[in-house]
Amino acid sequence: MATLLLTSNAAGARPSECPNLRAWLRRDWAILFSHPDDFVRCDLEMDRWLAVVQRAFAGSRIRPLALASPTLGPQDGWVAQVSGDSLIRLLETPGSSSSVDLQAHALQHDIASLGGRRFVMIIDEALCPRRTFTYKGLADVPSPLEFLGWADAARARHSERRPSAAAHPAHVSMTRRHKHRSSGLACSRVTPSAAG
Repeated sequence: MATLLLTSNAAGARPSECPNLRAWLRRDWAILFSHPDDFVRCDLEMDRWLAVVQRAFAGSRIRPLALASPTLGPQDGWVAQVSGDSLIRLLETPGSSSSVDLQAHALQHDIASLGGRRFVMIIDEALCPRRTFTYKGLADVPSPLEFLGWADAARARHSERRPSAAAHPAHVSMTRRHKHRSSGLACSRVTPSAAG
């Protein structure tokens, strides 16, 4: 299942065989499910439900992604069947000390700040969270198709608002700061401009 590992030192993962999230997304967006099995609906037969969800994702530039879990193998679950992808993705490429991916670093911080809560996060091609939905019970959890609709709408708005290269010079970037809980150190997250 397109499974996201936040660190490269997880058991059974060979970093050389695991592409990073940015390379996998290219220009697409993703919907990251922390607990994908929470979204399986039993009101339809499983095969029919999977066919509906697969058809919806196939017609969009949004990819389903599951957060790695010790109980869930990369080939298990509906995300693997919908995406047709059972490879593991790393948030950052390990050992690339020459260029630190600040967006990946900030995304890891955003996920860690959720403190183990169940969530669904819409992530754009720059690894910026566009919307995060946290939940406790399963009664009011939207379906993957509703998340896909929200992601499609956000992606369309983002494309409409993207400034042209002439209006936004390549050297201009936005910086987002966050603090680490354990050390209190501040990090900056640089978001490249549309021209960059």
